[in-house]
Amino acid sequence: MNEHVEQIKCALEMNGIFFSERKIEKKLNNLHCQYQKYPLSQVYKNYLINLAKKRLIFRNILNKKRVFDFSFQLKTIKCEKKNLKKMLKKSFKGRVEYIYIQKIESKYLIYIKFILNRIYKPLKTNMDISKHVIPYFLVERALSKSYNFNEITFNEFCIENFDMQTNEKQKISEIINHLRELILPLKVIDSYCFSSYYKKTLACNELHEFMLQLETSKQWPNDAEARKIAKTAFYCLIFKKSRYKHKICPDYVILKCKGSFFKFTIKLKDEMTIDILLHKFAEIIKGKSKIFHEAVIFMKRYLGAHGYYPLHLSDIYIEAIALYLYDNEMPIGLFVRKFMEFDFNMKSKTFNITLNQFHDNNYDKLCIKLDNCCEIIDNPNRDIMRRLCLLNKKVINSNLQTISSKFTIKNNMFFKPCLNDYDLVFSMKAKFEYESIIDRQISDFPLGVPSTLSDNRLLRDLEEFAYFFYSPTYEILMVKVFDYNNLALVTNLILLQTSFKFLKVFNSKNFN
Repeated sequence: MNEHVEQIKCALEMNGIFFSERKIEKKLNNLHCQYQKYPLSQVYKNYLINLAKKRLIFRNILNKKRVFDFSFQLKTIKCEKKNLKKMLKKSFKGRVEYIYIQKIESKYLIYIKFILNRIYKPLKTNMDISKHVIPYFLVERALSKSYNFNEITFNEFCIENFDMQTNEKQKISEIINHLRELILPLKVIDSYCFSSYYKKTLACNELHEFMLQLETSKQWPNDAEARKIAKTAFYCLIFKKSRYKHKICPDYVILKCKGSFFKFTIKLKDEMTIDILLHKFAEIIKGKSKIFHEAVIFMKRYLGAHGYYPLHLSDIYIEAIALYLYDNEMPIGLFVRKFMEFDFNMKSKTFNITLNQFHDNNYDKLCIKLDNCCEIIDNPNRDIMRRLCLLNKKVINSNLQTISSKFTIKNNMFFKPCLNDYDLVFSMKAKFEYESIIDRQISDFPLGVPSTLSDNRLLRDLEEFAYFFYSPTYEILMVKVFDYNNLALVTNLILLQTSFKFLKVFNSKNFN
């Protein structure tokens, strides 16, 4: 029986339910004669069935549904549990399925399951508050007579809506119309976007990737090398005739419009297998709910501020994680918390576009599959991901409160990297106690074009000496060397090949 008690206690705690062993054992004693012949898993199931007869929360656990959407703590007990529940029910009237309260020692843990199509229903109040603030407002309204707002510790993060879509829409329309108007041997008749803009998850001024479709022609060579040369000639013509020219390479052309970058590649019909797969994946992301998009945008901003995106984590990797974790209109605060608790390991996972679901694979990598076509996504560096997981754990354990007593969202603390964790930091902007680097040439981007950052040759060559973290938010490169004796070497190599204007060495012991 003790084994049953221990296992059931652990299983319940995984769902946020903290029962004493005595309470569990008492219930099992009542069931013992009937269920003692069953294995442990069946005993637990029947234990839940018995509890689920009266309480919906245990029915959700039994059916493996999400148990809570929102939770908070009261570290002092100022009223009876019965009265506390009554006040919360009155405030949340018609917006929740249930409220579950646990008294543990000298504090209350409160969990709430929303009716999601009602929780964000507008409130009748003189205050101008965003929809994501509504649950916090309702908690404060319920408890205001017994508790100050600062005595309430919320477990989820209140997320600010952030929209860059509108800013980019006009630029994209302008640049595509411009390409169609260019006089080329074959006219541009259509384009397909693969960037975050199309997927509604745009978080920073990234490079937008487009595939161009040209007029049909039988003159394209069959030889792969000859076809590549012909495409390069088209890129040269586009670059020459465009008023938005920025950069040209043998395999693509990059144009710049009002501060945004646009990368264009040409694909013929028989070359579009992977492109069709990526476009279908983009359509799935695009079709997700607004909460999904807002959560992904928030995580990209967070990861970008701390130097992990896009240098170490690509858009498709982050979006695949979001798909893997997302659960039927999950509230944004809970979704972001699950994201931050994840280990960022998608090894041996395949997302099947046709079935719109994940399954295991034998590749030891993340795969995106459409019919017989498969795109394999490289795994991020595990040591760097361990650093990220430690950062996320630190943020979660800090109990960072992201909602003020005036019901404004305060997310700034999420986006401030701890620079003292690094050995040296390069910056494009002047900062306190940073040394100015003389004779710097002005460049549009310190390490090349944004989306080619992860392929930057300089950083690849220096991987054996240090970890690099680039934040497009602050335009800083943060460096953590493996051996302090190489600090000067790494610094000088970066100075020679980038256009950063300011530098601070945090560990100058071995710097000469």
